[in-house]
Amino acid sequence: MGGRLFPLGALVIGVALMSEVSGRCSCGAVRWSHPGPKTRNLMCHCDECRRGIASAFSAGMGLSVNDLSIEGKWQDYRYTPESSRGFCPECGTRLWFKSDLWPDEVFMNVGALGDPGIYVPDRHVVMGEKIPWIHPADGFEGFDGFSVAPGEQP
Repeated sequence: MGGRLFPLGALVIGVALMSEVSGRCSCGAVRWSHPGPKTRNLMCHCDECRRGIASAFSAGMGLSVNDLSIEGKWQDYRYTPESSRGFCPECGTRLWFKSDLWPDEVFMNVGALGDPGIYVPDRHVVMGEKIPWIHPADGFEGFDGFSVAPGEQP
């Protein structure tokens, strides 16, 4: 696999838009950019996300797939019939999560953002599967399951 994962829209090259975001894997072999806007900023506590990034929860920035541009060779790991993770085959960095349940949205891993400081979470999801010692006190809304039902728009 490699090249382009999602249909591409118009990406204005050389113009820094306020909502433009970009990122890359650890070795730089895979780079991505998106003109914005963001759809959601989730902190997911589900078992699949935790295991996928080997951490207590995952932080993801939701973006429309239509304007996402990806450069370089990447691989897709389909871990359920409807969900996959994109990663760099050179360094192993997990870059995104994609689900057929939300076909117009992709969640880019915050750790792979060029500037992770631009990410501000807006909710915790799948709190029903959180690790028992996690007790978010950040004031963000929490949901036992998904905050947006499969098939619904954010």
